[in-house]
Amino acid sequence: MFDGEEKVIGDAMIEMAQADSTDRYVSTLAETRESGFRGFARVGTGTDPELRFVVDTIKPGSTGGDSAPHIDVIVLMSGMLLHAYTRIYFDDETEANARDSVLALVPAARRGTLIAKREAGTSNTIYRFDIHLQGPKETVFFDL
Repeated sequence: MFDGEEKVIGDAMIEMAQADSTDRYVSTLAETRESGFRGFARVGTGTDPELRFVVDTIKPGSTGGDSAPHIDVIVLMSGMLLHAYTRIYFDDETEANARDSVLALVPAARRGTLIAKREAGTSNTIYRFDIHLQGPKETVFFDL
């Protein structure tokens, strides 16, 4: 996560919520125990030596007819009076992204700030998503 001067932020917390690969949100503790999937993550940027946030999860499915696979994200940190809300979409979901009703609300020139890019050359599927709180690369945040 970066500030307006492209400096890494070391005291932020990210919360993520997502559907599972079959398009369902986990709603009970029994479901979590059964599948091992919680659908929720919380990580601080200061917990990684490089001040990154790293989340090991599954790629979510689409949660409705016009919804592309995505992860809901809340950004919290000292000095921020209000939480910031955003979404992570995936660059290999071009067709689904094109019909997503929330993504369509974002000006085309700014949609790229919401797209995680798949990293090539790794044995695991890894996506990179940088959050920029200010500046020319500022991530789109939503009012809720």
